[in-house]
Amino acid sequence: MGAENLETLTTELVARHRVHTEVGTETVVLIQPDPASPVQFTVDVMDVCDRLGLVKSLQMDIEVASPTDEEPS
Repeated sequence: MGAENLETLTTELVARHRVHTEVGTETVVLIQPDPASPVQFTVDVMDVCDRLGLVKSLQMDIEVASPTDEEPS
């Protein structure tokens, strides 16, 4: 995510937060990282939310290996 995209994200979040504030609701940013995207993109979005004082919720799909019948040797 380049600086231009971060600036666009910041501008959009500020605008949406302003609207939510005007109607008396809280802005909560739901972050759903694409498993194929670099972790830094998620960190950048979280940093923007922190700078703006916005509540964030990180939703991640984590694959967990299923147990097998075989014991490790």
